[in-house]
Amino acid sequence: MKVFVSASAGNVGAAGSVVNAAPWVLTVAAILRLLAFCSPDITAPGVNILAAYPPQNGENADAIFL
Repeated sequence: MKVFVSASAGNVGAAGSVVNAAPWVLTVAAILRLLAFCSPDITAPGVNILAAYPPQNGENADAIFL
């Protein structure tokens, strides 16, 4: 079984910092500008990212995407 782990970047700390900087955890973030609604963005290293899509041809067949 494979497990996908995501964690919030948090609301405190120095600019550009996160609390959960583990390389196997995908960090999610949201911003708020001028009291507008927040919408989530995904931050990631930019390489070797497993996207949430149905597996094809048995690839990652035991993975569960939520």
